[in-house]
Amino acid sequence: MDELAQRILAILDRPTGIGVFSTSVDFPGKGRTRYWFSFASGMACMQGKVEYRTRFEILPDWVSLYHPDHQIQLCRLAIGANRPLPLEPPVPAAAATGEDQGRTTG
Repeated sequence: MDELAQRILAILDRPTGIGVFSTSVDFPGKGRTRYWFSFASGMACMQGKVEYRTRFEILPDWVSLYHPDHQIQLCRLAIGANRPLPLEPPVPAAAATGEDQGRTTG
């Protein structure tokens, strides 16, 4: 897994803020998800997407499935690295190999 993929996964693992605004998305395999966020996060998210699209033209669809705080960080990561986000989200190594992390050995 390359460094950009690792940094994306690290961003998606970070906690998010809360607020009085919300959005709902249909997350594949997880159903409908509602995210709560502040006005500031909503505005920063829109600005981050504009900056990303100005630089790279197309924002991958998967980015919009995540909390606005994550979207902000993902756009900033790509712009800072001068590299567009991948068309598909990276998969954690354990999930990619089918490894069951909940399994215990005795």
